[in-house]
Amino acid sequence: MDDADAAPERPLLHLLNAAGEAGLPVLLAGRAAPARWNAVLPDLASRLRATTAVRIGPAEDGLLRGLLARLLAERQLAVAEPLQDWLRLRLPRSQGAIREAVARLDRAALAGGGPVTRALAQAVVAGLQGDVAVRFPDDDVSANTGSNACPEPDRLL
Repeated sequence: MDDADAAPERPLLHLLNAAGEAGLPVLLAGRAAPARWNAVLPDLASRLRATTAVRIGPAEDGLLRGLLARLLAERQLAVAEPLQDWLRLRLPRSQGAIREAVARLDRAALAGGGPVTRALAQAVVAGLQGDVAVRFPDDDVSANTGSNACPEPDRLL
């Protein structure tokens, strides 16, 4: 459940209870560890304190390289590897930002009727600068009822 820290408490408690009765795991995503959420319902607060929090680190370069290459190929955009490297260094390290950048590159290349050039890539990156902080935050956290506890996580899974 995305943004579980902002979910109404009663439905969240019912979800956790139903999943527990059915023996099903629940994955919660939020901005902080569930034990730090300000739950008012005592039963919910207790269940949240019992969850295990796992940190999500930043994406590795190999993953980002593969994602960018795959997204470009899906849109049949021929972009030289040096330009892909240039893009990766300047784009936020999130899947959403890379997807948006590729979509914008595709639209711009189609509108211009030409290939993806460094000048086109620079324009797209500049256009993303203001949007990224709002639309693609990198501080998402999650918690699940599994193991791998992280006592003081910055980002959780």
